[in-house]
Amino acid sequence: MTQSITIVLVRLFAAYCMLTAFSHSWQIMAMVQQASSDNLAALAGANLPWVTMGILGALLWWFSLAVARWVSDSPTALEGEVSADDIVAAGSFVIGLYWVVDALPQAIGLTISLFQSAPYLGAVSNSFYVMHFMPAWAQAIIGLLIMVGCRNLARLFRSMRPNVTD
Repeated sequence: MTQSITIVLVRLFAAYCMLTAFSHSWQIMAMVQQASSDNLAALAGANLPWVTMGILGALLWWFSLAVARWVSDSPTALEGEVSADDIVAAGSFVIGLYWVVDALPQAIGLTISLFQSAPYLGAVSNSFYVMHFMPAWAQAIIGLLIMVGCRNLARLFRSMRPNVTD
């Protein structure tokens, strides 16, 4: 049952990613029709985060069963038996996944724009790094660490949880 909960959570999040990307693609297509040929490269860069989010959503949907097997232990024998550790592992994986999908398109777009302006790096102020570049990559890395360490977070939760006996 825990694997089915994880599959549903991951697929709901994948559907959210794909629908968000799809809704923004309509706005970008309307802007492309109104833009001149000089602005098309800028619009392609503006569309990159949403394309990345759509691709990540499709990959999540496709690999949701493998993700569920990785996050949760073996399927439980009883349908009503779901341990708190499995819920914590599945929930922390989805939270880390949200952080990654939220930050990764922005971080990739900022990195590409930084390398496009490489000859002008002296003109880029330090506030750009502090306000945009570093927080985006930090959020993506922390999200990846939460995703990879979801079972360890469940173990930490188990060790901190008080033993309540009735």
